[in-house]
Amino acid sequence: MGIFTRRRFVCGMTAATLSVPTFLRSIRAEAASPYIFVICQFDGGNDGYNTVLYLPEYATGYQGQRANIAIPLTPSDPHNGLATDVQTAGTAFDPTTANPPSSNSQYAFNPYMPELRAMYGQGDVAVIAGVGLPPTELSREGHEQAKFDQYTGTINSFDEINNGWFGTAIDQLNIPGGVLPSMLSLNGSLPLTMRGVTSVPLVIGSQNLSQVSPNVGPSGSVGFADIKLDGAYANAAMPAEFARALQNATLTYVSQLNAYGNAVPASTYNTTYTSPGGSSNTSYLGSQLNQVARLILAGAPTKGYYVYTGGFDSHSGQNPGQSDLLGDFSQATSQFFTFLKAQNPGIAQNVVLMTFSDFGRRAYSNSTAGTDHGTATVHFVMGPPVKGGVYGAWASMSNLDGNGDTLIQVDFRNQLSDIIQAMGADPTPIVGKTYPKLGFI
Repeated sequence: MGIFTRRRFVCGMTAATLSVPTFLRSIRAEAASPYIFVICQFDGGNDGYNTVLYLPEYATGYQGQRANIAIPLTPSDPHNGLATDVQTAGTAFDPTTANPPSSNSQYAFNPYMPELRAMYGQGDVAVIAGVGLPPTELSREGHEQAKFDQYTGTINSFDEINNGWFGTAIDQLNIPGGVLPSMLSLNGSLPLTMRGVTSVPLVIGSQNLSQVSPNVGPSGSVGFADIKLDGAYANAAMPAEFARALQNATLTYVSQLNAYGNAVPASTYNTTYTSPGGSSNTSYLGSQLNQVARLILAGAPTKGYYVYTGGFDSHSGQNPGQSDLLGDFSQATSQFFTFLKAQNPGIAQNVVLMTFSDFGRRAYSNSTAGTDHGTATVHFVMGPPVKGGVYGAWASMSNLDGNGDTLIQVDFRNQLSDIIQAMGADPTPIVGKTYPKLGFI
């Protein structure tokens, strides 16, 4: 059982939030927008070219650039260990959401993603093609810089700012809230994306909401629960008074999480990922989305959730590892939205999930059957409010710059701008300029 630890709790505070009134304040943006957002990080830099295949370029560029990791369009699939044909297995798709695909289909999802293809056919998935960091970002192929940019919605500002794009948007909305903060991280750490000046997320790491506890440290150590709740301190600024108030907030949050967890049992929620090869294991992403679904259905006031899946830095032996990660994502998100719709279709109508990753990979594979850091990739935005289809433009594998990188077609900040607008906030001061609306939401 995961525990609600002092590290996990206190790491949700920054220097700007180390005062009791500010820390206890939670911002609820319900009046600004009906939408609830789930932000999913693909950590490491996902290879967009093996996530979505551009069929017109398959023979002219794709196979020649990455023969040792290419996904075949034939029934035999030695690289991924999956016998399939993307044209007949239902993974091919049109720029619009035609289902089944027409004879002139241009794209195909990785064959490990049939659930995502089904959602796309329902009009619930937007594919953002050719998205990435612009060439004006001087270090866009370094993990640290690229993640910082994705977290903050900025470029060339590393170590100059301390807040993320989502947290800043929540700050901007400035609406008093309820029993939980407006943001919640499910992977046990504080994401910079959700750090604002006046708002930070609640951070939990348990896979069972009804068992989240305020335990802190090893057995026998003094924890928040050992601080007496009764009695007053003469000076509210005294450390003891701060600790007491912090404990009150902790216990209140834990109590609320327990109540939400018990209100929506997860007995019918499947958190197992089953690969096409037949192996099964508990999905970490699926477990996080399980919690998110239950909180949403129980009526939590939270407006933004953060979930995480890693392992996308595929420098060698990319297959079948990347395909398995994508298959896990496909199954986990399908289960998430299926569960929401079955339990409460009205609530499900307002849930949006978006992905991001550090950067894309090179068009060409390397000698160790992997791909090195690149530029353009694909992101997904999904859910009933989304206008499905392909947005942006394909970053051609045959058109490379002087560094051997593909040319991005959509600045990542343009995607964020659409999301921030959907939140009810003004994206321009957050992402630094005004972008044309892509229109996926």
